[in-house]
Amino acid sequence: MDTGIIIRTAHIKNGELGFQVGATLLYDSIPRKEYRETLNKASAFRATVEQSETKAPYYQSDCDSNLIIKNI
Repeated sequence: MDTGIIIRTAHIKNGELGFQVGATLLYDSIPRKEYRETLNKASAFRATVEQSETKAPYYQSDCDSNLIIKNI
């Protein structure tokens, strides 16, 4: 069976950027570490988006300047 998983994606609706992160729990997973991993993934993605607003002005003109990134 062929399958595909979409990762590292975001959606923009009504000027708000949304994205999800997750982890895979296995029999020997340590939930606290898996949770920390999801926070690290989220912070890295968020930092990338925030840096793109200041370091890529060429592309910024194509984006909505009222974009809001919310903590969920």
